[in-house]
Amino acid sequence: MDAGTRLAVQDRRGLIGEQTPLFLRTAIGQSAGLNLLMKEGPKRGDRVIELICDEAFRRQPEGYSICVKKDRVSLRASTDDGMFYAIQTFRQILAQTGRRIPCMDIEDWPDFRKRGVYHDITRGKVPKLAVLKKMVETLSCYKINEFSLYIEDAFHFKSHPKVGKGSAQLSANDLMALDAHCKKHHMEFVPSLQSFGHMIHLLKWPEYRHLAESSIRYSLSPAEPDVYRVLDDMYGEFLPLFASKNFNMCGDETVDLAREKSRGLAEKIGKGGVYLRHVLAVQKLAAKYGKKMMMWGDIILNYPETLRKLPRDITCLNWGYAADHDFDGTNRIFEKAGLSYYVCPATAAWLSVFPRLREGMANIKAAAASGKKHGALGLLCTDWGDTPHTNFPGYSWFNLVYAAEQGWNVRASSGDFGHRFSRLFFGDKSGAAGKAIALLGGTYEPFHSDLQRNYATFLLFYSDPLRDLAVVNEHEKAQGFATVETDISRQVRERSLKTAERLAAGCLALLSSAKDRIRENRDSYEEILFAARQTLFMCGKIRFTKEFHEGGLSQKARRRLAETGAVLLGELAAFRREFERLWQGKNQRLRIDDVLRRYDEVETGLRRMTKLLETGRGR
Repeated sequence: MDAGTRLAVQDRRGLIGEQTPLFLRTAIGQSAGLNLLMKEGPKRGDRVIELICDEAFRRQPEGYSICVKKDRVSLRASTDDGMFYAIQTFRQILAQTGRRIPCMDIEDWPDFRKRGVYHDITRGKVPKLAVLKKMVETLSCYKINEFSLYIEDAFHFKSHPKVGKGSAQLSANDLMALDAHCKKHHMEFVPSLQSFGHMIHLLKWPEYRHLAESSIRYSLSPAEPDVYRVLDDMYGEFLPLFASKNFNMCGDETVDLAREKSRGLAEKIGKGGVYLRHVLAVQKLAAKYGKKMMMWGDIILNYPETLRKLPRDITCLNWGYAADHDFDGTNRIFEKAGLSYYVCPATAAWLSVFPRLREGMANIKAAAASGKKHGALGLLCTDWGDTPHTNFPGYSWFNLVYAAEQGWNVRASSGDFGHRFSRLFFGDKSGAAGKAIALLGGTYEPFHSDLQRNYATFLLFYSDPLRDLAVVNEHEKAQGFATVETDISRQVRERSLKTAERLAAGCLALLSSAKDRIRENRDSYEEILFAARQTLFMCGKIRFTKEFHEGGLSQKARRRLAETGAVLLGELAAFRREFERLWQGKNQRLRIDDVLRRYDEVETGLRRMTKLLETGRGR
């Protein structure tokens, strides 16, 4: 391929969109440094890259073929979507070969019709519109065709302005712009809005408390008619902003279902019946706005008799986030009920200094394999933040791209995925960046064994060192759901600290060696560096805390430990500043204080401990 190569389109039926050849032209420009011209009717002997509408792929609408010969590259598909995915594969080839493309034949199509990513923007961290658009562009490169945002209060409702008051929010114009951007990149933007549980953001206000099922004000009550007036108001503003015909009403984790207000109703029709009643009422509202309903499947699985009564046009989202989650068992239930469903694994990034990489990969692999075996309609990889939302997007890309690969081809090898990711996501052909992520992604494992908690590193970093305790979830603390962990440092073994330090230091060394080779997504590279340094700080902080609480220190030991405390305070202040910088580069400012408050609590504990040591009053 050289400057004399031309681009051509053969499409008598007009199925290939006008934008599609431009995607190819841009990909060639970025990877090979060529600005190729379009040519009508290429002749024998011309060097040409041609897009050909080929009816042979009608049975696989997203399928395509790529044939590379000496003077001609042919990309064939029967749909615009298929051609777009052919271009993405060709882009990946160019990233590895440059202008000298070897001869080859590829014929390819996806294992799942629907391959989605579900991104949490409701726990305080709401990205800027430009960041969400860039996320869509990147996901489209890996053939993701659905995108959804988890929203509780991150949208401005004119009819109910107190929903999300004081929080960062997207506007109607933001969502419409993102919808158009998704469409341009062959992606469906599926609306999602909590409509049953997780309603603290609404029910905390006095004028809405009558809608609550119970005194903890967590779930809406199906026994309260006014619930459906409020939901109708919200749907009327929200749903018409999306071109998608689908809508995810969520409906997960209704922990106080039928506990108080609808208890009498449950005695008549059962708790499952109460749940179904609400689902059917919401389905009717969604249909009013031309949407077919989707819902999380965790609650309905508890009531098999109710599952059989669920309308067949509802799509269930079968989620489970453990490495050993029984997708086979739950998939069989949905399959037997005749319902369409997705398998929904996760990146394992929430409540963690860095994602629990192997847990997430095993979860994704199991979901994909089981979903393919049992006929799932799609694979939806979820990327949660929880509260406070401390994890940056760069942390999740490894497992998001892994899920995209598994959603396209469940037989893809996991063994060398890190090298492929490093090469395609970062442009690092050495594979060092992928190896670094794998090391950092294992730092949770020794602490998981010590504390028996998936969120162990989150506890260790953000715990109050003076009291040696932490509250996991500030958002739900007032509702009685938060977990208080005590004696945290005392449960951690020294060998666990040394293992994590070795892995984090190895990660930093590899990232440093790859710095000049990172050609793409440098923002994610910076975020991963931040997490590696956080891990090293966390280990030093816990070692300091352990020694302080063990007591019996000599005067010399107290002075030495006080010096360590002063160093940790300086490092923590630097982390706080860096966190603010990284946050504000991509996210709206509001709600950053939820996280900064955690930093302040750690700082207060360290400062008091250091003062006690300096004055000789330490343990």
